[in-house]
Amino acid sequence: MAKITAMPATAIISGFKGVLDYYVNYQACDRSVSGPGIPCVRRWPRSPGKKRSAAVEAQWPAFTIAARLWNELSPEVQAAYNSMAMHGGLNGRDLASRAYLSGLFAYPTGGEETMDISCRVTNSAVQAIPHGIETDLIWNTERWDTDEIHDNVANNPRLTAKTAGKYLINCCFAYAAHAAGLRCLYIVLNGVTRIADTRGKPIADNTSWLVLPTIYQLEVGDYVTARAWQNSGGALNSAKEANSIPEFMMTKIA
Repeated sequence: MAKITAMPATAIISGFKGVLDYYVNYQACDRSVSGPGIPCVRRWPRSPGKKRSAAVEAQWPAFTIAARLWNELSPEVQAAYNSMAMHGGLNGRDLASRAYLSGLFAYPTGGEETMDISCRVTNSAVQAIPHGIETDLIWNTERWDTDEIHDNVANNPRLTAKTAGKYLINCCFAYAAHAAGLRCLYIVLNGVTRIADTRGKPIADNTSWLVLPTIYQLEVGDYVTARAWQNSGGALNSAKEANSIPEFMMTKIA
């Protein structure tokens, strides 16, 4: 295709072979913005000289419809396509044709989840963990909850699946400094089954941090709790660090 600034003389036109297509290319729907447009000329493609395949011929009606639909779009929609096409190597009409023929974006199919299903909670208070007793950690503050996974009052140690799927579950917890015993952290399914655990020995004069991630398939109604256990010889308080300890969270990943 060649861009021309003015209509050529008859002699020049007569020198071209084949069928020519003259048109004015407007880059925007608003003619006042695009100016008078760019005069263009192109020669129609030559026939390959043989009958096209059935697959190729099957595409022709779709291209015809795509070309016609552009003229039926409102100026507002045409302007939107022109805006999307800007700096992308296409004009609005090309983009609209692509949208009709193959779609602009790959939308999810086959039941794929796109919704954010997640929850993250913390405890604004210090919790005492008794010696030698597995203790469910309490969570009284929700950072967010997109699927009614948690309740700040009723059964607040629990994160409950309201949508079945695979979940990434994580707990971050710390014990106050003490030199004796072990420090443990568990994630427990439905109050019975331990599905993840971690443990370590404390370092004197330092808080004991434990981070416990796991991935697990949850059905609707399944719940998980984070459970602490220590044997220092007496009760130990939880330690706190703004925005990081203690925290309990889960996110649906599949």
